[in-house]
Amino acid sequence: MTVLPDVRSNSIIVSGTKDDLRLLRDLIEKVDGLLPQVRVEVVIAEVTLTDSDTSGISSLNMTVTNGKLTSIGGTFLSAAGANGSSLGGLAGGQATINSSGNLTGIIGLATTPAKNDARILSCPAITTTHNKEATIFVGESLPVITGVTSTANTSSSTGLTTSSTVSMRDIGIQLKVLPLIGKDGAVQLQVSQSVEDIIDHVMVDGNSQPIIGRRTTDSFVSAMSGEIIVLGGLQRRQKIKSTSRLGPIPFLSDLFGGSQSDETRTELVMFLRPYVLTNTAADNIDGLSRVDASSLGPEARQVLDRIPGQPVAAPAKK
Repeated sequence: MTVLPDVRSNSIIVSGTKDDLRLLRDLIEKVDGLLPQVRVEVVIAEVTLTDSDTSGISSLNMTVTNGKLTSIGGTFLSAAGANGSSLGGLAGGQATINSSGNLTGIIGLATTPAKNDARILSCPAITTTHNKEATIFVGESLPVITGVTSTANTSSSTGLTTSSTVSMRDIGIQLKVLPLIGKDGAVQLQVSQSVEDIIDHVMVDGNSQPIIGRRTTDSFVSAMSGEIIVLGGLQRRQKIKSTSRLGPIPFLSDLFGGSQSDETRTELVMFLRPYVLTNTAADNIDGLSRVDASSLGPEARQVLDRIPGQPVAAPAKK
């Protein structure tokens, strides 16, 4: 039997006996299926800790059990499916919050009383398939010297000409997610976090170069579709020096003015909510609701609701 794949047409050319072709057809029908997909909503928050706070999760008055958010400020979360349908509640008349709403809004219930100590850095969302890694990066690219070359130059006072090799370095927050999707709506996530930031500068061959601090973690968590996963522990200490000036004369104010050094602790807390997609129109409900809430909602709806082959209607005049 001979099997030749044709990548351009996404087909397979096979030659062999009738029994071989029949067995191969049965095998292809079993393996040639649409892989399940998952949409992962992410909220990255930075929490400023006080001396009495042990972690950002406790500072936000949240309860996390087995890596999953179970209550906010003493109010329990009720799980919800990908389409917002409840997967179960709590007995005994306990107050619950439906976790099918906007993830930022749900977390805002806890950050509102402490909004000066917590701020949301980014709210990305990614969609990937079973056993296919997806990456989120929030940050910037900075030039970093990776090498220095010196060549002879008789016209130079030192007799040498120095040139530097510069490359761009991504500095920020990187999140890698590898999902394994079960048939019952369960999702296993292998999550790798990497946080890089500039903590100081140093002079290299007359050029100021950043000293980059790096914090990394690797986690493997399991959750049902719609449950909120919380990852924390990436803390950073930073010393801040301040000087109080006395009077308009800089020399006297620096001489008699007081100075103090404060140390602050911050922690990055990441919230992940996986939704197993059903490959139906119901998967678009959350995205369409965000479109409708935006300022371009009516214009976007005219394009999205357009029947193929028909022109787009002109927007209504205001």
